[in-house]
Amino acid sequence: MTGVPRTVSIGGSPGIEISVRRSTRARRVSLRVSAGRAELVVPAGASESRAREFAESNAAWIVRKLEESRAHAGPVPAAAGLPGMDVLASEGARFPYRGAIGVVRVEIGDDRRIRVEKDGCFVVHAPAGATAVSVEKALRVFLDGELESVFRMCQARFLAETGRTAAGLRFRDMKTLWGSCSASGMVTLNRQLSRLPVGIVEYTSYHELCHILVKGHGREFWSLLAGLVPDCRSCRDYLRKCR
Repeated sequence: MTGVPRTVSIGGSPGIEISVRRSTRARRVSLRVSAGRAELVVPAGASESRAREFAESNAAWIVRKLEESRAHAGPVPAAAGLPGMDVLASEGARFPYRGAIGVVRVEIGDDRRIRVEKDGCFVVHAPAGATAVSVEKALRVFLDGELESVFRMCQARFLAETGRTAAGLRFRDMKTLWGSCSASGMVTLNRQLSRLPVGIVEYTSYHELCHILVKGHGREFWSLLAGLVPDCRSCRDYLRKCR
């Protein structure tokens, strides 16, 4: 399954937000908690009601594991360049992804251009003659697309609740900021957010969207953000550990 998973809320109000990912490889419904984020993995043929019932029955466990995960969250490894094509094709490579470690491998074939797929690990289908640089560029475009999907989901909710929206979105590699919002409402997100949990990407997206209404970081700003991200304080603390 490609793209960013949707979320469900369980446990009543305010509820526990859980990412949902359908997988063709999964044989049963399962839960994973990592880096302050819960994920519900659902087999392709399983019903949504069955998956939700499973999550509801394990709500207490999810809460406990989320608290433990956030309490012990440490710095996320910095991104590094990929090795050469010989290593990528024979052994694959590991890189920071969504608060954990992702795996990418390359398959050389008859493709005319590089194509990225994801189902557990990243598989890059590349033509003969492709280089590690071109593979890394294609992977970066794919990861930017995932970040954009998360942002668009947040922006849709922000628009529905406030009537305001961003003027646009762009990505950059930034050394000191995770995101920014210009006076005109243009939001910029740091590409390195792809190595952090989805919940942190959502927090950063809402943080910058809130600046469309409130420019500073006063009480009004934090109140607005807390209404969108109830655990915004723990998200902010997590980001501070990632530098």
